[in-house]
Amino acid sequence: MKTHNARPYSGMPKDVLENMKVEQFLAEISAGNAQALHSLYSLLSPLLYGLSLRITRDPVLAEDALQEGFLRIWRSSTLFDPRKGSGMGWVITIIRNRARTAARRSARQHVEVGSPSYLEALPSEDLSGLDRVVMGEAVLRVHTCLGKLPDQTRDAIQLAFFDGLTHQELSQKLSVPLGTIKSWIRRGLAQMKTCVSGSENISLLDLLAGEHVLGALPFQVENAFERRRERDAVYCVAADWWQDQFAYVAMAIKPVTPPRRIWQSIDEAVSVTRNREAISWEWWLLPAAIAGVLLFQMF
Repeated sequence: MKTHNARPYSGMPKDVLENMKVEQFLAEISAGNAQALHSLYSLLSPLLYGLSLRITRDPVLAEDALQEGFLRIWRSSTLFDPRKGSGMGWVITIIRNRARTAARRSARQHVEVGSPSYLEALPSEDLSGLDRVVMGEAVLRVHTCLGKLPDQTRDAIQLAFFDGLTHQELSQKLSVPLGTIKSWIRRGLAQMKTCVSGSENISLLDLLAGEHVLGALPFQVENAFERRRERDAVYCVAADWWQDQFAYVAMAIKPVTPPRRIWQSIDEAVSVTRNREAISWEWWLLPAAIAGVLLFQMF
């Protein structure tokens, strides 16, 4: 496939610019433009592969997550609604969920708090002026707010986000009572919400939505929230806000160039799907054409 070129933007922060490109590509993908999928992959695959590696700690699992995630984007791009959240947040959430599922299947929950690999999750607090420009305003704001949290609170939130640990699993991993873990998470989310939004009016729904996006809630509560989110716009808005904020957290991860074979596999799968759809369409046309010929002969 040829690379699709988006219309140029100028004079905008990097995070805003990239999100506008992502949303343009998603709109074109939903119309069946496979070149736009390649453009989206070219733009985001280093970031998303880096995120997958951070979550899975396994190159094979990370490759599978990236491939499955982009095929999901190809099949489900019509479900993206820019009125509900950013395109960047939507894409990152898909890849993150795929990577977390892969990691859970392999039972590779072995990240130790304070280890060098764990601390690679976010860049250093000592950011140069160039780093601040490259990261973008929104990414920097969320990163700064996260950095203001107490160490144990930030550790718990990052473990929940990157490793998919629930309250109970965090309690066991950090050897801290369950009630303390819940308190750390909710207090940290409240502080982040206040810091990022500038509002001190934090509701219980805001905190529940944040825990939902983190993946820290128990399985039954998680499913119940998701069902309510599908029916209730208030739940949807709260969760979508957190989805975007944690997408900014993920965007601070160091990009890693993925192997070329990943895109080759995606390209082949997309081509097979398009050929199958074309054949299916031809089979619909054939009976119609035969019927048309018979009717013409009759009259």
